[in-house]
Amino acid sequence: MIFTGPVSRPVNSIENFTSVILDFYMNKLILNKYNKTYLKLLGTNHNSKYQFCDDQIRVNEIGHQRIANILFRAVKNILKL
Repeated sequence: MIFTGPVSRPVNSIENFTSVILDFYMNKLILNKYNKTYLKLLGTNHNSKYQFCDDQIRVNEIGHQRIANILFRAVKNILKL
């Protein structure tokens, strides 16, 4: 089982802070208590490119590619490929 954390929320600082706090506690709980795979998805830039659409709510193609790469690496690692 793979758990994914929240993405950043750059449109609103309160939402973004909530994502950071949620990520912290999910990471701590899932890794330390349950010893399961947890993927941190926070971040607004990837390879120096902004990964959100103009509305700063939806991730753009760069954001989707980043998340897909994170998931792919995790699955590859779990399957030992």
